[in-house]
Amino acid sequence: MPSVFAYQSSEVDWCEPNFQYSQLVAEFYNTFSNVTFFIFGPLMTFLMRPYIQQRSRYLYVLFVLFTVTGLFSMYFHMTLSFLGQMLDEIAILWLLASGYSIWLPRCYFPAFLGQNRLGRGGPSVNPTGAHLSFRPFGIPPLNTPGLFPDPA
Repeated sequence: MPSVFAYQSSEVDWCEPNFQYSQLVAEFYNTFSNVTFFIFGPLMTFLMRPYIQQRSRYLYVLFVLFTVTGLFSMYFHMTLSFLGQMLDEIAILWLLASGYSIWLPRCYFPAFLGQNRLGRGGPSVNPTGAHLSFRPFGIPPLNTPGLFPDPA
């Protein structure tokens, strides 16, 4: 098995031809389409500042994760490396999980959280989240249900 840092060490290859426009960028259009994440993440943070001040400062985390998702996705499509794939997928999963945790109504919170997003569940939720985030490095298909749910 090639190094996780090596170009094209990922098993995933999208439909775009590789290294067509540059010897350093594997998928040119997929790579540079992620620039929008660097524009809209900070722009949303700036435009939504009054809302964030009134509601929840956790939204800042969401916008930082949005920008980080763009960075990792850019790295993955630039190199098609296994590490890039894992960072891209984990960033997307953490962005989705953060969005759900911020906007989920309190009546749907699990009872062990005690009607608080960070409540009593913190000591058990954080290690579980870390474990579930890094376990797919050993078995990459474990991320697939979170990223591409079955529509049926």
